[in-house]
Amino acid sequence: MLDKLLNLYRVYRPTIRGLIHVFLYKNLYKTIGNKIYIGEYTYIKNKKNIKFGNSVSVPSYCHIDPISLEVGNNTWLGVRSFICGVVKIGSDVAIGPGVSIPGASHKIKPCYIKIVDNELEILGTVIEDDVWIGSNVTIVDGVRIGRGAVIGAGSVVTKDVESYSIYAGVPAKKIGARN
Repeated sequence: MLDKLLNLYRVYRPTIRGLIHVFLYKNLYKTIGNKIYIGEYTYIKNKKNIKFGNSVSVPSYCHIDPISLEVGNNTWLGVRSFICGVVKIGSDVAIGPGVSIPGASHKIKPCYIKIVDNELEILGTVIEDDVWIGSNVTIVDGVRIGRGAVIGAGSVVTKDVESYSIYAGVPAKKIGARN
């Protein structure tokens, strides 16, 4: 009997962790929906700046430290994803492992000012509904990824992405369309 309970716990541990997380921290978030999945060793800072929809999956080793983050319903992040700055992610979005979304950047001023002393420039990143982002993609600040777009693995997205299009490469360029 104990073995069966332990096996059930092992299988459902992330779901149980998500339920406990919602129960304990619900008041710390701006808003948080139901059926939240939080993996082990996930770092979530500034919860008061986060809006999670229903059925959001944040797996193990993710690092989330936003100025403002909104995540729609039925969206999942990949293992080891990184999100900071100002980011808005729509519903039904699939984000692969190792994706980096730094929703801010540093202004580059003359060389007599140290890099670390440059102020932040925050444009914000928007990922619309029904988007698939492959593994190890970097999306720079100020980019909008249109509805239904696909971003190939390992790409660096530096410009806006058209809706229902397929982009890949460094820097990412349009290679096709979803018809």
